[in-house]
Amino acid sequence: MALVCPALGLMMMIAQAAGWFAHDGFVYRYQTLIGAVFAILAAVIAVVPVWRQLTSMRIQTGALYRQFLSGQVDAIVARRKRLLGRIDDFTEPAGRRLYEDQEFGDGRVNPHWAFEQEQRADRLADDLRAYLDLRRDPVEVDEHLEAVIAATLAFEARCRAIHFTDSHEQSDDDHDIPDEDWARLIAEGLEAEPELSADLASVTLATLKLRDAFDREIVTMRQTLRTLDRELTRSWS
Repeated sequence: MALVCPALGLMMMIAQAAGWFAHDGFVYRYQTLIGAVFAILAAVIAVVPVWRQLTSMRIQTGALYRQFLSGQVDAIVARRKRLLGRIDDFTEPAGRRLYEDQEFGDGRVNPHWAFEQEQRADRLADDLRAYLDLRRDPVEVDEHLEAVIAATLAFEARCRAIHFTDSHEQSDDDHDIPDEDWARLIAEGLEAEPELSADLASVTLATLKLRDAFDREIVTMRQTLRTLDRELTRSWS
């Protein structure tokens, strides 16, 4: 009502200025003005709760999205830890063994160890492919994971070349492989030994790039969370 009286006074002044009091239709026009004022006030009063409700819904929607995004951040952090841990469990022991052989041994790669590493690399590649098929992560992360898989398969093939002639019997009574091919396989195994460290380094480098891709995505998501927090704080204030 504090707004009604000034409004009525203003309307009376406008009506006087327009010469409404000099006409017989003044009462009708006056009633029309009063009705319009009350209609406007009623509309304003009706809009206020609707506006508040819309604001409340917007805040609730923002809070729900923040909760969802927070869960996504926790999930990708956990996946990153699991996936990179799985790869490190493969590369770190292999790297130590190759370093020891080069620094303290004769530089040759033990064929039995190469056979074991081939099996481990095969299992790792299978695990990574199974994870990739789930398509849980952004495209950039998946692309770097594909690079890790490719490097792991190259390491696996190199290990196979090193141990192959020791893992298969080629006696005079059982020549499954022609002598020329056998000699070529022996030569390929010898050539593969010095390259094994470089292949493992490729796996490690691809893993570092995968780690960086994960970290960039996590940073972006956390920045979005902070932006949402600021918007929600402003909405509540």
